[in-house]
Amino acid sequence: MPLLLLVLLAPAVACDAPATRADLVDALERAEEAWSTLDRMGFDTAWEAARERIDCLVEPILPEEARLVHRIQACAFALARDDAAARAAFASILAVDPTWELPAAMAPPTHRLRIAFEAARSRPRDPRRAVRAPRGGTILVDGLPSGDVPVLRPVIVQALDGDGRVSATGLLEPGAPAPVGLEPYVSGPFTLHEPISPVEPTLPAQAPRNGTLRHPAAVPLLVAAAVSTLAAGGLYAGAAVQADRMETGEIPCADLDTARSHVNGLVVGSGIAALVGMGTGAAGIALFRF
Repeated sequence: MPLLLLVLLAPAVACDAPATRADLVDALERAEEAWSTLDRMGFDTAWEAARERIDCLVEPILPEEARLVHRIQACAFALARDDAAARAAFASILAVDPTWELPAAMAPPTHRLRIAFEAARSRPRDPRRAVRAPRGGTILVDGLPSGDVPVLRPVIVQALDGDGRVSATGLLEPGAPAPVGLEPYVSGPFTLHEPISPVEPTLPAQAPRNGTLRHPAAVPLLVAAAVSTLAAGGLYAGAAVQADRMETGEIPCADLDTARSHVNGLVVGSGIAALVGMGTGAAGIALFRF
């Protein structure tokens, strides 16, 4: 099983060492850099580190840091081909900031990450479940005080004691057990504020069937490869026609040297165009798959 799926499916575990917000941001930024450079292994490793640090935070997270978590989380779900989960992660961002936009550099228009983000815009308001704050303390949901948590999308939940210190923290996800330490605050027969709708919006039919990262330059390179290949064929065909005219005597003897040079030029041009087509085609295929 790929490392990323192990990260997504792994249950929460107790912390071996405390983590600061700076530690978390460092892991998230490394994941973002790996995404931009199509470094799948680097992305998986950085996201795994970020997940561990979320569960070990000793500082209250800020809303903008929670937003970065959900952005990287959506990327991870896109790579795992879980479109509904990617959409839910984006919904957590849009719930706090409806004007937020997915950076164009992160995904082209046809990438499944972009499609999941666009689908999240029309996601219906999800039901919320009440939580129980520590005595004299506060519950933070994605960095903001809250008395409830959403049921159908992921959020970072932190329990703060009366002195503002983090007593429990973790990433609460739909259908998953509560993170270690958060059970007393988010588990139990708490009342839903509105009924759960069994209908989830689906992604458009044109969503890519694979979970690969597609570089924006991939398609232009493949188109250039096709054009170069056609040009190579056209030049070679022109050389063949000219050579045939020389063989049948259609070209006067006085013009044979010029015609021969013309044929040679067409053949050379055909070879160059073929090489260009092969090079751009290989580059396009390499960028098309991640």
